[in-house]
Amino acid sequence: MTALVRASSLQGYEGLASALGLDGRLALRRFGLAAPGKADPGALVSYAAVVGLFEYSAREAGCPDFGLQLAARQGLGILGPVLGLIRHAPTIGDALQLASHYLFVHSPAARLRVQPVGGDARRLDLCFEIDIAGRPACAQAYELSLSLLAQGLAVFGEGQVRPCLVTLPHQRLGASSAYARAFGCECSFGAGQAALRIEQSDLALPLSEQNPQLQQLTRDLAHHRFARSDAGTSLAEQVRVLVRQGLGAGDCSRTGIALALGLHPRTLQRRLEALGQRFDVLLDDVRQEMLLSLMSQHAALPLGQMAAMLGYSEQSVLSRSCQRWFGCSPRELQRRHAPAIRP
Repeated sequence: MTALVRASSLQGYEGLASALGLDGRLALRRFGLAAPGKADPGALVSYAAVVGLFEYSAREAGCPDFGLQLAARQGLGILGPVLGLIRHAPTIGDALQLASHYLFVHSPAARLRVQPVGGDARRLDLCFEIDIAGRPACAQAYELSLSLLAQGLAVFGEGQVRPCLVTLPHQRLGASSAYARAFGCECSFGAGQAALRIEQSDLALPLSEQNPQLQQLTRDLAHHRFARSDAGTSLAEQVRVLVRQGLGAGDCSRTGIALALGLHPRTLQRRLEALGQRFDVLLDDVRQEMLLSLMSQHAALPLGQMAAMLGYSEQSVLSRSCQRWFGCSPRELQRRHAPAIRP
């Protein structure tokens, strides 16, 4: 399954490319990406294409610290709903826990975890991973992501939380001064992981915007909308989220969804069955919801295009599904009910 990321990850790209003498729009087209200004920031695009774009741009512009410079232009707003979730958390530790828990909303291929430092009980590593098939070069994306994470710590910690060490899995790309500006601490290259090291005590620092009522509201809304937690019942919702993303990218196979969740396809099937769910039923439900949404928002969209957007190889398959769901043809549904349909 194609690894996806929110289109907001391209924010600031064209401006930086132009400043470096690159034709940003041409580079975006080269990787099959739309200009950020023309794309819904919440839309999902290929993460591999974004990673490739950043590597290409750094190379073509002769700018080895491209990822660090782009992070300085972007800011935390690219996280969209994830930022809304964490800003009202009580402490830095709570904010990190929420970010780790819901980062899949920004990209199912991105992972953030907090782990203790061996031999040093006073410190923790905030480890960031990008899980893309084929393991393409991700150096620029790693530097951008860690720089944004450092920005988040500085903002939410009001200057009190700063990394004491940055580790990166690749060799140094740019000048030492570029890393000093971005992180303000020692950087270790060729390490086993991409991580920021902070003090254990930093987790207890309160956030200035903490608001228990707003935080509970945003958590409840997030749980209802995205439903990703350790509870077994959330697995079906995780599948629904990934199916929606997969349909948009043209790949919603059970095997692809299972791999995105880090499961063997048979394991996914067993776990869903234990919850009284089936993958094909969840897929069918999501397609039904998406058809209603498409007809509500884009009533004039050709039926063949709708069929493709729902992952059907032929329009006739959409016709049979629509008859099963609503007792009428897609065209009849479009003609008689589209103005009143609400997703």
